[in-house]
Amino acid sequence: MTLLKWIALAGQIEVDGIEVDPRFLESFESAYLRRVRQEAAARSLKVAMVAHASDFSLPDPAARAEEVRKARKILQVTAELGGRCCRVLGGQGLGAGPGLAGAVDCVLELLPYAESTSVVMVVENPPAEGILEGVKSPWFKVQYDPSKAAAAGEDPYGLLERVLPRLAAVRVADRCLEGPVDGDRIFSRMAGAGFDGWVVLEGGAAKTVELGLEGFRQGVRLLRARFARHFPKA
Repeated sequence: MTLLKWIALAGQIEVDGIEVDPRFLESFESAYLRRVRQEAAARSLKVAMVAHASDFSLPDPAARAEEVRKARKILQVTAELGGRCCRVLGGQGLGAGPGLAGAVDCVLELLPYAESTSVVMVVENPPAEGILEGVKSPWFKVQYDPSKAAAAGEDPYGLLERVLPRLAAVRVADRCLEGPVDGDRIFSRMAGAGFDGWVVLEGGAAKTVELGLEGFRQGVRLLRARFARHFPKA
């Protein structure tokens, strides 16, 4: 379906915003991006985040430079859509080594541009020894995905403690709201730390659009129940 159709459907499931993959967009032209933002706003939706996937660990400097160029464009797209955050890379594979050094250099190069667009760059589930230590800036934070951490054999609660001071967004799969991770434990800790970012609900996989929407509705109900328990003033 088109992105505009998807936005119309999102307006039916009582969410506050949407996450956009750049591949959803028909164009990066300002007129089109303005229309997308207006269509979302007409349904009381914000663009919570743009989810981009850079590979800043490439060994070829020219290839990394091209990844930086593309990321700069996506930061601009995010700003035009009204987004607060842009995921620029995943944390997997960013342990100590030449790849990490190259990734740190790329993110440092992007920091002034992120600040100029007022868009926070985020990395998903960074490893213990990795990119956060190399880039200390309020314009570079973390997206935390507990179910992905658990699936990779990592302790999701230990990961949360490590990234909590830099936490900008959380992604939860609809199937994990009642397991395999303890959602109440996670949300209680986030609330205690004063988290005020976006929680992105991932799901909707089904044989039909209507069944997918119903899956999202169930996930939204579970998520809002957790918000009511742990963020009563939100």
